[in-house]
Amino acid sequence: MRTSFFPCLVGLLIGSRFNKKVLFSVYTIFTIYLLLNAFSGDRGSWVYKIIILVWLSHACYKTLNLKKTTKYVLVSIVGLYIVDVIRSLRNTGISVEGIISSLSLRNSPFINTIFEMGASMQPLIVLQKYGWDVWPYANTYIVAILGMATNNVLDLLNIPFSLVGTWFREYLGITWGLLFR
Repeated sequence: MRTSFFPCLVGLLIGSRFNKKVLFSVYTIFTIYLLLNAFSGDRGSWVYKIIILVWLSHACYKTLNLKKTTKYVLVSIVGLYIVDVIRSLRNTGISVEGIISSLSLRNSPFINTIFEMGASMQPLIVLQKYGWDVWPYANTYIVAILGMATNNVLDLLNIPFSLVGTWFREYLGITWGLLFR
């Protein structure tokens, strides 16, 4: 259900042809979603969704001129730095030195985002290197249907299985990332 949330918002915008009431509702709902995710510790997966919404608004509703684009870019840069400072201070505590360190060029949120995206490419590289057949478990509809409600049925029938994210973390030998939703 969570994976359908954002496409539904986009569908509402497109389906209503950016009706002002729908536009206001969608942006309000998305802002609440964004704030809840930011306060819960999300490190910025919503940034890509904002980019999609801005592009969609530009392409289908009102084109952005240079002045508005510059304003949005500047606000976005400041916003990314604020989110990055909050994220970096969350574990270390708030101090003047911590804030200055978080704002330094070596802790740039743009550089961190590029490296984070690069780290998420590791599963794809592994699959390309070792082939798509490294998955040791059966890929059948029967296993999927039996495991939909509970994995106890699979255990009872002694059918070996693993969640994709769990198996891949073990396969790669990492303890982070790879949350397939």
